[in-house]
Amino acid sequence: MRGVEYARAREVLRAHYGEIKRRYRKVVGAGVGSVVDQEDLAGAGDLIYGILVSLEDSSGLPATPQSIEGVPLKFRVTGRYRAQPDPRC
Repeated sequence: MRGVEYARAREVLRAHYGEIKRRYRKVVGAGVGSVVDQEDLAGAGDLIYGILVSLEDSSGLPATPQSIEGVPLKFRVTGRYRAQPDPRC
């Protein structure tokens, strides 16, 4: 998978976050991160970024690679996010 520059991925995420939540079931969050596999990093330069989409469970995983405005989406199942108590309390 080939990525884009960080600023481009961030711009597209800001513009399309609502669309991502509507289009893909079970989205719990999204952010910008590396979408390039470790073995493909050599020679990728700054073109390693995309949108990382966290899902509650695997029922929302798309069957084919996805992108928005040429920015790749990489999906991962993380489960629901939960706030953890402050251990200092």
